[in-house]
Amino acid sequence: MKIDQSRRQESQSRDQQLASEHPFALYRGFSGPHFGVNHPFTNPYIEEPRQPRYLPAEKRSEIGKWFVKKFSINYWDAALFATGSFSAAKAYAGDFGSVGIIEPGEESSCSICWSPVYDSLFAELESRPQVPVADILDGGKYESFAWQEERKRHESILSGHELMVVAHSFRVAKWFNPNISPDQP
Repeated sequence: MKIDQSRRQESQSRDQQLASEHPFALYRGFSGPHFGVNHPFTNPYIEEPRQPRYLPAEKRSEIGKWFVKKFSINYWDAALFATGSFSAAKAYAGDFGSVGIIEPGEESSCSICWSPVYDSLFAELESRPQVPVADILDGGKYESFAWQEERKRHESILSGHELMVVAHSFRVAKWFNPNISPDQP
């Protein structure tokens, strides 16, 4: 218990340090090796929707339909997931991946969807399997906005919650190796 608390405090301290160095950065954990700074890459989920490994197909379908009905975009299937929390992105990247600060590509329109209530929709679904998916989604008070809406973007990033970011292309503005401290490239 004390070890978990100590790690949590260490992660919060690291996140605060990075927030001061990179205010309003959008971190994404990549499970594989990185491919260079400012190198544009296409959102792979625009053409081929993501296939979450740990969620039954009927739940994935229900989630996607809910987002389309509410926002006219299937954020769950078409988005890159990112966060304002370096620690959360590092956890996703794991031992062999990398963390990058992502931005939409220059010519790419971009929208973001997030919940001011939930850190992670998947974690929420897992923790309450008996609750109907639609009730969990409704309880998240999800919001959608364009990348250009700076105040909303800053608010969502500062929350440290997961953000579903939809754009045709992205670029990585900076890479961090998750095996070393975040102040070293």
